[in-house]
Amino acid sequence: MRTLGRSWRDVCLLGLAGALLLTPPFVVAQEIKTFKLMNVEGHAALRYLLNETKSQSGGSSGTSSLATGEADIFVMTHSYMYHPNFLQMDLGAGPLWVYNRVKAPGLESEFDDLTYNLSTHFRFLDSRPTPFHLYYDHLNPTVAVSFTESIVVTNEKYGFNLGVRPRHGKVNFTLDGFRSTTDGEGLTQVIDDTLDQATARIYTPLKNSGYTQLQFQTQSRTSAGGTRDVPITPTTVDTNTANLDSRANMGKRQQFRLTTIATWLQQQIDLEREEFRFAPRLRWQHNKDLASFYRYQFFTADEELTAGGSQDTTNHAGSAGANYTLGEYLAIDGDVHFEDNKTRVDNNQAPDFDLQVYGARGSVLYRLPLAFGTLSLNGAIGYDINDQQSSVSTLSVQDERHQLNGTQRVPLNSDFIITSTIVVFNENRNQIYTEGVDYLITIIGATTFIQRIAAGGIPDGSIVSVDYSFETGGTVKYSNLGQNYQANLDFLRYYNAYVRYRDNNVDILAGTPTVPIGEASTVTVGARADVPVWREVMLGGEAQYEEQEGNILSYDQTRYNVYVDFPIRARSTIRFDWRRVLRDNIGSTEDVDLTRYLFRLRSRPYKRLGLTFELTDEEDVGSTVPRETQRALLRLNWPIRKLLVGMQASFRRQSQGQSRTDDTMVRAEVRRVF
Repeated sequence: MRTLGRSWRDVCLLGLAGALLLTPPFVVAQEIKTFKLMNVEGHAALRYLLNETKSQSGGSSGTSSLATGEADIFVMTHSYMYHPNFLQMDLGAGPLWVYNRVKAPGLESEFDDLTYNLSTHFRFLDSRPTPFHLYYDHLNPTVAVSFTESIVVTNEKYGFNLGVRPRHGKVNFTLDGFRSTTDGEGLTQVIDDTLDQATARIYTPLKNSGYTQLQFQTQSRTSAGGTRDVPITPTTVDTNTANLDSRANMGKRQQFRLTTIATWLQQQIDLEREEFRFAPRLRWQHNKDLASFYRYQFFTADEELTAGGSQDTTNHAGSAGANYTLGEYLAIDGDVHFEDNKTRVDNNQAPDFDLQVYGARGSVLYRLPLAFGTLSLNGAIGYDINDQQSSVSTLSVQDERHQLNGTQRVPLNSDFIITSTIVVFNENRNQIYTEGVDYLITIIGATTFIQRIAAGGIPDGSIVSVDYSFETGGTVKYSNLGQNYQANLDFLRYYNAYVRYRDNNVDILAGTPTVPIGEASTVTVGARADVPVWREVMLGGEAQYEEQEGNILSYDQTRYNVYVDFPIRARSTIRFDWRRVLRDNIGSTEDVDLTRYLFRLRSRPYKRLGLTFELTDEEDVGSTVPRETQRALLRLNWPIRKLLVGMQASFRRQSQGQSRTDDTMVRAEVRRVF
């Protein structure tokens, strides 16, 4: 048996050595061994995390808190068997102790657990034409689920990656697949996700730095997580996508560049959606001063509606134009363009909505050097004919994504939205939020805004999915003349002044619109300065006034901003910043009366110790629901050789009408790398 084992080992070594003879000299020079440990690295760490939220709305109040302590040791080894080109191994593991305590109204849990982190990666034939990679990870990272909350999650992921890259071939192929599960419970959020994904890619390099890449991906995501106080309906999202991305450089001088993007998507959530997009673009560089471009885009989408029935959209759009530059002083560009957008409801033969647009646009930019600065003059003009045929009064939009930060208003994409049709989901669409509890809807002119309520169930900084219907505007044909002029003066190195004029004029050619078509004239004047007043002291600011007169929305707006940056002792810098915004939306109760203060200290008082302290106060009393945000932040980062000490403490108070939320977060870590 020993002889047989020794013979088998010798045969393997001889076979491996023979295979390596076919590799380049630098590969053969690597040492051949049954096993070799190349490197060992790792860390030991102690971490502490505290999240606390106090909410008050009307006559009710509540306090929730999450405290987590962690201690972990992790060691990662890098090694190979027989040869680095045969099998490379990255193996890491270590114990992890976690203490977690959650207290919330109707919920109290506490656990003390000893678990582990594990990472195993095996790379076979990494430098050969058919590399193969297997891996398994079981990790427990700390994940930020909002701007004010972080939780410890358990993430388990395993999968493979296979490559085919012929040594003298021009086609590279990769295939990879994995399953990932993520679980965790925080102060306001629960994470429970499973993702299965497989991806195939084909990549072909072309001459002159061109390429063609084709990718197909299929994935299935099941989510049962979300906000604790909002009912959760577990959902599964199945998505298939195919993407073609190509770039070709042609011509003797490489003066032609053709880029092509094609995308196909099929998605099944609660309803099915399928779309296809094809967008080629050609750029022709005639000479160093003149270039022309030619673009076309085709898009089609077919989707089922939550209210029942289906809706499919087809869009054709194209343009051709040129840009011309004369030295550094003059630049001219222009184009002609068209768009045809058709929408059918419930598979009707004729389109229920058909919008055709065709027109032209041109602009000129002239820079005039002066003895004390530079004057830039810019003018642009565009003319479009819009021919709209509509047999339906409304159309639907589904799964429109927006990120909600703090209590800022975010505009939805369509005008004249019917607010009663708005439905707001979380990102995974397994929770439905409630208007007046989780978010507010306001209308200014033709635009509808969504605004997060601080004491509601939408996490700060999260993405929401919005469904709604909007008014089409009926059957009408009209022309649109847009003009934009601007003068900008940079003078005496540190100063800038500008004036802008925009005008949009509409002429009804046929039909009667059922909603107003926007006409507006806007004038903006302003000035900015950034002046070094003494040594490294910087003083600056901006003042701007803007006035708009329109048939849908008219407003007056004034902005002021002043700041000063100056150094102090111990390699420290202080910044003061003051901002004021006053906006009167004529005929609306939703205005802006905002004041913001900022104080920031950045310091390196000792060696590599970094310290940041920041205070902000922002108040807007111009809307029907006044809001105020106060924030204090202290951050410390101190690398001492291989020891890293980090700490962050923050407090934020958000007041909104009769509700108020106080968020406190403390994070500390001591980490030793070896």
